[in-house]
Amino acid sequence: MVERDGKFQVPAMVWALVFGFAADESRTLAAFRRAYNITADKTLSPSGFYQRLTPLFATYLRDLVERELDEVAIPHTVSDEFDQFRDVMVADATVLRLHRSEGAVPRPPGGQVGAKLHLLHNVTDRTIEKLSITGERPHDSTEFKTGSWLKGRLLLLDLVYFKFCRFALIDEYGGFFVSRLKHNTKPEIVAELREWHGSR
Repeated sequence: MVERDGKFQVPAMVWALVFGFAADESRTLAAFRRAYNITADKTLSPSGFYQRLTPLFATYLRDLVERELDEVAIPHTVSDEFDQFRDVMVADATVLRLHRSEGAVPRPPGGQVGAKLHLLHNVTDRTIEKLSITGERPHDSTEFKTGSWLKGRLLLLDLVYFKFCRFALIDEYGGFFVSRLKHNTKPEIVAELREWHGSR
């Protein structure tokens, strides 16, 4: 439960965190505060904003995410074609900018402090199968390890995971994947698994 605060508007904060996160590439806490102040009736100073980012509020957000994941869960009746897969998995990573309060976090050469959150989400079970945090510099795919866990699973991968040797390993371990193609890739189509109208 988040304590009532006359100046702090929880819906505006959730709106700022969700839509501010999606819209702004910088994803800094200062940008989230600006998004909050645009949405809320009463603005918050930087210190007023930061002091509301408490463990209690983090618990509230986690509960909110879990509830929404339950709401948007893929029903097992979507399509019979998905029955051939044991699970549908999504791998992704994102950079989180950290606020540098008075000397708590040393300033790096670039001036901004960040961490990278790596997730492996099991869409079928609606669970996070793997979660890790690194510095912001390691490539997104460094935390993605292939192995026997891939057998029978369909992976939805972003372009940062695009690597032919990775795709070959997924296939070798009995897994499946869907990925966009890099613009400079020229694949050779060796077979079509279904007939398309007008393909003859």
